[in-house]
Amino acid sequence: MNQEIVPYLGHLAYTLIFFSFLVRKMMWLRGLAIIAGIASIFYNYHISATPLWVPIQWNILFIATNVLQIVFLLKGKMNVSFDGALDKIYKTRFSHFTPMEFKTLIGIAHTRSSPMNTVLVENNSTPDSLFLLLEGACTVELNGKELAILREGDFVGEMSFLTDSKTRADVYAKSKITYLIWDNQKLHAFLSKNANLLHRFEGAIGHQLIEAIVKNNQTKAA
Repeated sequence: MNQEIVPYLGHLAYTLIFFSFLVRKMMWLRGLAIIAGIASIFYNYHISATPLWVPIQWNILFIATNVLQIVFLLKGKMNVSFDGALDKIYKTRFSHFTPMEFKTLIGIAHTRSSPMNTVLVENNSTPDSLFLLLEGACTVELNGKELAILREGDFVGEMSFLTDSKTRADVYAKSKITYLIWDNQKLHAFLSKNANLLHRFEGAIGHQLIEAIVKNNQTKAA
């Protein structure tokens, strides 16, 4: 191998490792780690008069581990599927979760149905639960004035979940609704075990908040 190229292989390996830390999708992370490992093997083989076997052997182990994890990820995607509303919500709100992660997440929730006019959240309260609408719609009201409509895939009580603050409006069922309900304490305990999963769950809530801001600005501009 041309010795002038060898140092660039080392830079390539570390650059790919750096970018693997930036990506959110586990498949991309492990793929970049594998390519970085291959570049590192070539670098450590050619950088000196004799190959540096210790880092080469460790990189082979890292590559094998990441390949195995990719196999598990692909197997998990093939074996897990969702029906109806859950499938739609997974694709629109939780697409950055693996199917198995989403299945585990909804596994610690309860599915419930409530009739029209049911109060899910009262103004100036601190809910102990987080809701995710599967079917139907809710209205967000303050002093009898409708502020927003929440539909399938929207969270209810999300700000209190994120900040433990009191609510600023009432949320009523605008029709018969079906929803997932998480106990906040149990959900926090579950997410605290995996910082990456917590970050992505908060991202799903943040995406809804951004959508609400954009919609509100469009309404004001109309």
